[in-house]
Amino acid sequence: MRKSLLAILAVSSLVFSSASFAADLED
Repeated sequence: MRKSLLAILAVSSLVFSSASFAADLED
């Protein structure tokens, strides 16, 4: 249970950081 929560958190942060990076590139 805990491990899946950690995995979800890790994926979410990866998606968020890549989205922020893409937004920076678009500028």
